[in-house]
Amino acid sequence: MAYIKGNLTLMPLSDILQWIEISNKTGTLTITDGNIKKRFYLQDGKIIFVSSNKKEERVGECILKKKLVDSNTLKKALQKSRHLGIPFTGYLISEGLIDLKTLETILKEMVEAAFLDTLRWEGGIFEFVDSVPPNVINGPVKLNISFILLQSLKLFDESKKSIPINEKRIIKKISDDISAGRVDLPPVPDIVMKLNKALERDDTSTNEIVKIIMADQILTSKILKIVNSAYYAKHGRITSLHQAVLYIGLKSLISVATVHALSGISPHNVNKIKNILKHSLTTAFIARALAPYCAEDPEEAFVCGLLHDIGKTVLLENINHYRISDEALNEILKDFHAEVGALLAEKWKFSDVIKTTIRFHHAPEDSEKYYGMLRLIASSDRIANNSASEEIISSELSTLKGTKLDREKFLVEIQKLSREADLFIS
Repeated sequence: MAYIKGNLTLMPLSDILQWIEISNKTGTLTITDGNIKKRFYLQDGKIIFVSSNKKEERVGECILKKKLVDSNTLKKALQKSRHLGIPFTGYLISEGLIDLKTLETILKEMVEAAFLDTLRWEGGIFEFVDSVPPNVINGPVKLNISFILLQSLKLFDESKKSIPINEKRIIKKISDDISAGRVDLPPVPDIVMKLNKALERDDTSTNEIVKIIMADQILTSKILKIVNSAYYAKHGRITSLHQAVLYIGLKSLISVATVHALSGISPHNVNKIKNILKHSLTTAFIARALAPYCAEDPEEAFVCGLLHDIGKTVLLENINHYRISDEALNEILKDFHAEVGALLAEKWKFSDVIKTTIRFHHAPEDSEKYYGMLRLIASSDRIANNSASEEIISSELSTLKGTKLDREKFLVEIQKLSREADLFIS
């Protein structure tokens, strides 16, 4: 017997039902949230019955409410159908207690109510087994999943404005999930995996690296844009990918490929992802420019700056199904992105300095190592967020020990960084 179990936070009910419909599955889907439990019985990708321990989601109660059958008759019909081992709904029709059209309408209303209620859940679990009780299988009603799901989503959209949002509860749940490691982390991007495997070999040539990158023309274009940016290129225009790979450095190359892959991680939040990546690239440019003045490696500074907010991209997709205000969303991203980013960095086996920077770039003093790099990224991050404030930029530069650059010139150059970042992200 096939058995699947999971979290509705990670795999919403709509996705599960669409999988059941497309695959023409037969089985029982049980969803649970606290004390509430619902069961959808399915046959060949259609819903044939629904049961629930919640009022207004029980077929028998609806029949009684509509005064179609009295309680004694209904009770006897249920007992008789169980004794005969046939579907309860089929028995009702065969005995003339209810007609098929009316029964179909009742079941449709029950399923819609069950779907609508579940869309408002903030969590829950699901279980699917490929078996159906004998007193349900081959029932007379077969409901189309897509149609009812679409109706439920429309009702949900119409009603959600009047539903109070418990954002504190949502934030607490997200916090608990992160603390317990229940975060849906994406797999290592295919192109990053290929690059890493190639670089692990001693005999890998630059031509092989170039060949891997050229399979993705968009990434190729972005790498060339970066190496020819005002803050990266200092020795003339680079037109070949081979030159770009040699110039940008392998660490930076992989980090750019990583960010490129993450730009498509959350199709529901395209603009937000673009803004995050634009800020990250601006931070990377600034960190690379300041690194020599702080006795830090410029390439490593670029990589750490580019990846410091990587947790935000993952968080956006994880919380996409929650209905929360922009204010609450920003609070969640601010409070949890470093922790989620560290989980991703661990899974993707980033270097120690990158993992530490992602985790502590907002609190360098909490880390026992890499303090110089952390201070550099923290200052670059703040400068990128306040590129129009000469006062804040000057204040941050003064905190970086050993920084003796021409501040007036740097303040002018800062304004170019955002435009450079736009070229890469767009």
